Amino acid sequence: MPNLWCSLRVVVTRETAYPAPNLVSRWLYNSGSLPLTLSLYQENEAVGNQRATGQILELYKQYISRWKHIRFDLAGPQPHALLGPLENPAPLLEKFHMRTYRLYVNLAEDLFKIFEQPAPQLAKLAVSAIPSLDFWRDNGSSIPWDQLTSLSVDFVMSVGTALNLVGACHNIQHCFLGIESVPGPNPPPRATHRILQSLELSIECDDLSVFLDYTILPALTNLVIRGKNSPGPHGWPQAQLSKHLKRSDASLRHVALHNTWINDIDLSDFIGHSAAQTLTKLIIEDDTDWAFAPCLSYAVVKKLTFDSGAQNIQVLPALESLHIKGVGCLWCVDMAAMMDMVESRWRRYRDYGAARLGTLELRLPASFQASVEGCATLGKLQEEGLEVI
Repeated sequence: MPNLWCSLRVVVTRETAYPAPNLVSRWLYNSGSLPLTLSLYQENEAVGNQRATGQILELYKQYISRWKHIRFDLAGPQPHALLGPLENPAPLLEKFHMRTYRLYVNLAEDLFKIFEQPAPQLAKLAVSAIPSLDFWRDNGSSIPWDQLTSLSVDFVMSVGTALNLVGACHNIQHCFLGIESVPGPNPPPRATHRILQSLELSIECDDLSVFLDYTILPALTNLVIRGKNSPGPHGWPQAQLSKHLKRSDASLRHVALHNTWINDIDLSDFIGHSAAQTLTKLIIEDDTDWAFAPCLSYAVVKKLTFDSGAQNIQVLPALESLHIKGVGCLWCVDMAAMMDMVESRWRRYRDYGAARLGTLELRLPASFQASVEGCATLGKLQEEGLEVI
């Protein structure tokens, strides 16, 4: 049973580590020379939990040379003090994940000293913050950016820093960045990232406009945008997104828009864009109860409906999964119009050479006009096989 000695998970709760440190020590010793998958979860910042977490980290660090997949979810407050100096290389390390309950931007530097030694196999990095990542992409850290294929950073100080960071990761395929609106460096020249397939940003609208202006992403298939704070003076940057997609010549497959303050005019423009016609999954979520207007207006629903009398080409012919959630999405659209759209994509898809809508998620506000006829139609479609979430 070799896998028994490859993977270990420790949970620290109520000032106690499970399994206990003596058992962890024995397990690590018995693991021999196998590559290690190690995880550690700390429940909260209680002093006893800090002490127990420190004991486990001290045991783990003795085996850095065999670290392969690492996941630390720490409550803090000083993971660097608990871990202590890291002097040995990590030649087998492929995945490194460290999340902290709070952003101790200046307190985790010792932890990242692991990257001062060679980590030639490191491909996936997911962290809350990078201590040396101030305004430029790198200010002392030896993280091997160029070999990363996946990067996730919850806290990046500015959009300029984010653009510099992405520019340093030439082999990146999957990227998540939580971008703050702190003044930072000027954006670098517009760059093409030829193999970046999946991009998720937590970002304000004005910063998103800058990010889109300075990137070309021809391989992009998955795009997730999570709006932050307010829509800003300019709102959703649909013009910049349209130009970005045209410049990139991308073919999107999955798109999720969470609390982005996109309005119905901009949403109509997006679903009509050539890059969106390959979409198989679309998620629109708006939980902002002060939304200016519902993004899924009657006109947008009508545009999504397969209609033999329509003059234009039917939009989103590849769509198989549609998710509509939140109070800001469709409070002025009645259920009958929504069900006409769903029914057309369930029953008449062959007439238009389109994919069949197989999954529908509706999380409707209490004020939504749910007609008896519309509910009956939805129930019938569900009986016929439509997956309704």
